[in-house]
Amino acid sequence: MFNNRAYYNDWEHQERLARQRGTPLERAHIGMEIDNPAPDFATLARSFSLARRGADYRPADIEKAVQRAAEYVQSTGKPALVDVVCQPK
Repeated sequence: MFNNRAYYNDWEHQERLARQRGTPLERAHIGMEIDNPAPDFATLARSFSLARRGADYRPADIEKAVQRAAEYVQSTGKPALVDVVCQPK
C-alpha cells in the first residue's frame, strides 16, 4: 500500500477549488490528512486475516517486504498487505 497518510489526490483538487473560489488555501487540507493518529493498517489487515507487515519507513526494507508478501500470496492464494509510508508530495 502506498501510504501517504492523506487523501492526497483530493487534497490537490481542494487546493485548486480554493484558488478558484478565493477561499483560504491554508484550509484546503482540512479532512484530507489521515494522521495524528495514523491508522495502524497492519492491525486492520490482521482483523481481516490478511498477512501483513507494519509501516515500512526505510527504502532498503521495502523490496524484501514486497518479495515476502508476493511469495506468501503465491503459496497460499491469500492476500497480503505491505504498508509503505511515503511523503504526501
